[in-house]
Formats: sequence, C-alpha cells, structure tokens
Amino acid sequence: MPLAVDTPRLDRRYSLAVTLGRGGRGVVYRGRRRIIGTRVAIKVLNPAVARVAPQSVERFLREATAAEKLDGENIIRVRDVSEAHGLHYIVMEFVEGEDARERVLRKGALQVDEALTIAHGTARGLAVAHAAGLVHRDVKPGNILISRTGQVKLADL
Repeated sequence: MPLAVDTPRLDRRYSLAVTLGRGGRGVVYRGRRRIIGTRVAIKVLNPAVARVAPQSVERFLREATAAEKLDGENIIRVRDVSEAHGLHYIVMEFVEGEDARERVLRKGALQVDEALTIAHGTARGLAVAHAAGLVHRDVKPGNILISRTGQVKLADL
C-alpha cells in the first residue's frame, strides 16, 4: 500500500527517512524534525483510506488527539498531529530498538524474567491509557516497543 509521499520532506517541519512499518490504515516512517534535528516516528494515514472512508480521518485525528494527552513512561508520546499536502499524520517519539515481535523472532523463546518485564511495561502503559478512558484496540507484539536500554513502550493507541 504505497503512499503518495514522493518527497522526503513532509512539510517545512518534518522530513521522512525510512519506512518502519505498514498497517491497515497507514505507514509509519522514521523521520526528523527539521529545525532541531530530533528523530521522530511519523504515522501517515493512507490517502486512499481517507478517500474511501472519510470518517477514518476523523477517527485518526480523534485517537491522536486523545493519545497526545497521555503521559507515561510506558507509552509512546504523541508530539504533533497535522496535515500537509492532503496527508494527515501523527508525529511521535522515536524509540531506538525493536518491537516484541522482532525480539522473539531474533532470540526465540524469551527468558521468563525478560518476558515478565515486557508484560509489566505493557500493563503499565495500558493502565495509563485506561485511566484516561482510552481502550487500546490492537495490543500485539508489533505494538510493544523495547528500547535499546530495555524500556518498554506501548504504541499505536
């Protein structure tokens, strides 16, 4: 599902680098905040989805706005929500590391202590979302990020 992003520059503030992942509604890129050079993750809503189901734009923006208000060490922080060239996008903190799916594929079965650490971090992230009245509708290993320092972060709220 390629997007109509034919330039590495999304707008004046953000540039896109490499594709990190694809989902049913869009693509996540590693990007950079151009002025200060901060690495970010940018989720771009697929314009075809927006055309076919205009309510998906409303849902995308509503979910991003709700997630932007969350603050917890086990949740990916939303930094910005915007639109450029007809593309709706969410800018999030970038986590250098891997997701839980990649970790299991790379290492095989995890040791109990490592699996419990990941589960505990995920549960803490879900607790923050729940306390704010949000329900994560897609908890899966690909949405559980593990930084190089071992920090667990829940993504795609």
